[in-house]
Amino acid sequence: MSQVVSKSKRDIVTEHIINEIISGAYPLDSRLPTENELCEKYGVSRITIRESLTRLSSLGAVSIKQGRGTFVSNIDVGMFMSPFLSLIDFEAFDVGTIYDARLYLETGTCRLAARNRTEEDVRMLNHYVDQMFEDIKNKNIPHLVEYDTQFHIKIAEASGNQLLKASVINLERISKACATKLNKIYDTYDIMDESAGQHRRIALAIEQKDEDAAEKVIVEHTLLAREHFLR
Repeated sequence: MSQVVSKSKRDIVTEHIINEIISGAYPLDSRLPTENELCEKYGVSRITIRESLTRLSSLGAVSIKQGRGTFVSNIDVGMFMSPFLSLIDFEAFDVGTIYDARLYLETGTCRLAARNRTEEDVRMLNHYVDQMFEDIKNKNIPHLVEYDTQFHIKIAEASGNQLLKASVINLERISKACATKLNKIYDTYDIMDESAGQHRRIALAIEQKDEDAAEKVIVEHTLLAREHFLR
């Protein structure tokens, strides 16, 4: 049975700051209040504030600049669903659970992307695939992992549904956290050729506006990744 982990002060402060960024209280490129001001505002210690800012930085929401302060660096739709990141604190939310969610979510985004994609969407998907093959040739696995992430987010963006895009962004973060925990984030050598080939077929199906083909390949791709992480 899954164990619900109560929110820490760090997580509560992090969520409050994200909500303020989303609401426009802290616009893009604006500087957040100082650590002392945040301590007073939230009634917590400096350690808690620093942990919260570090978490926000890891999410890509803020940029911490030594001697200058902390600045809002990104406001993406994924932050609307950032509380889902707490799922990685549930012991029973394992690889199987995550990839079941990916399977059902990404079949939908692929079908919608095939229906709604633009020429620019197709260009970017093919660009990401080209980069993946280049990274395989150069054995640049960290780079390959990043382009893989961007590929899946781009499909969700091409779907035209912002809630689906937000969900995929956060599932990518959860998947990466799970892979890191299992020491498998860069352990993809045995499947990377097959995986890149599947990305190419997904991009082609979306380009051809073939919803059934896009769904078929994303199912194959998701199951391949799931099997890899369950080994």
